Amino acid sequence: MKKILVLGGVGFLGKHLIEQANIKGIKADYFDIKAVGKNKKDKLELRTQDFKGYGAIYDFAGVLGTHETFEIAEKAVEVNILGTLNVLEQIKDLNIPYYYITLGNNWLNPYSITKNAASNFCLMYLNEYGTPVQVVKTYNAYGPYQKLFPVRKIVPTFMYKLIKDEEIVINGDGNQIVDLVYAPDLAKSLLKNKQVGVVHYGSAKPLTVKQAVEACAKSLGISDYKLKFVPKRMGEPLQSTSLSPRKMEYSTPLEKGLNITSAWYKGEIKKLI
Repeated sequence: MKKILVLGGVGFLGKHLIEQANIKGIKADYFDIKAVGKNKKDKLELRTQDFKGYGAIYDFAGVLGTHETFEIAEKAVEVNILGTLNVLEQIKDLNIPYYYITLGNNWLNPYSITKNAASNFCLMYLNEYGTPVQVVKTYNAYGPYQKLFPVRKIVPTFMYKLIKDEEIVINGDGNQIVDLVYAPDLAKSLLKNKQVGVVHYGSAKPLTVKQAVEACAKSLGISDYKLKFVPKRMGEPLQSTSLSPRKMEYSTPLEKGLNITSAWYKGEIKKLI
């Protein structure tokens, strides 16, 4: 595979995939609605000629968030479902492997609903047209380049609050189970795994939200921090378990991954907001 195309290449996971591809000597082109010039394209604008000549397509593009998406539900439908349908229709006869990155839960919020619907369309194209699609079920990705806003994610939120010595707000009781996935590991695993159908990418190691705070604090050398428990956010269950049923190909130990990540946050904290 000499050349790949990344949709959503400006984002957190897209950056990691491009970085790992370059390390392997694979040229990576990208499109992103947040890019500039020729790279700026919406998924609904893409046409068959945009995909020709690539050895694989990795789709990270989408409207993200849980409670954040309730106010933009129509936009989530447009981008996550209709945009993905457009990509599938444009590539269905090209026989190019298509990796659709989605999530591992079935929560009732616009993000989860639209991503799961798009995943089912991906499987439909695999079954009915033979389009080589892999539905990538991933979990709580973390690592360098992940910002605090506009969508709140677990590791950047905790790192920011810990570094600023601010109270850490936890929605619910903090016993929800998460699976922290080191982004470079995910990228390397994606570049290696050629399987079609649904594939899970995670550490398969359960961690409670409270334990995640503790692990982040340890990576920063912080032993004293304050927690505040508040009601759950819209679109999230009271109790949840987001855990991969199996370990992905590459799996950096959590302590090592968080140490690398915390070092990045220490240097970039002023740029996060």
